Amino acid sequence: MAEVCKSIEIGRHGNIPEFRTRWQGIRSRIETRRSSVIVEAQFCGPDDLLGEAWGDVVQCALSAATTATIATLAASPAAALPAFEVSFYGCLAAKLPQRAKEIGVGLSAEQRPVTDWTKV
Repeated sequence: MAEVCKSIEIGRHGNIPEFRTRWQGIRSRIETRRSSVIVEAQFCGPDDLLGEAWGDVVQCALSAATTATIATLAASPAAALPAFEVSFYGCLAAKLPQRAKEIGVGLSAEQRPVTDWTKV
């Protein structure tokens, strides 16, 4: 039985403006775009379990994300992980009582653009 990992976006936080100067010879122009902090949950476990129970994993992850709040998750995934795990594993144990702990969980947050660069 092989181990696999999958991830899902569980939320976004912020609408962060970004600016850059674009040079064309000696002339410049200002461009802007928006970005957000994207919070993802990663899950690793036996391929048969993640394959068969993926819908339950996603449902429990989204439920746990509301418990731990996206703002908290975005600010510090490591600090938010214990609360997320309690909620996630509690939900998953109700659906998969014999196998819930076979799934590992991790959280990450990364700032990513949500719009393209445009001229100001």
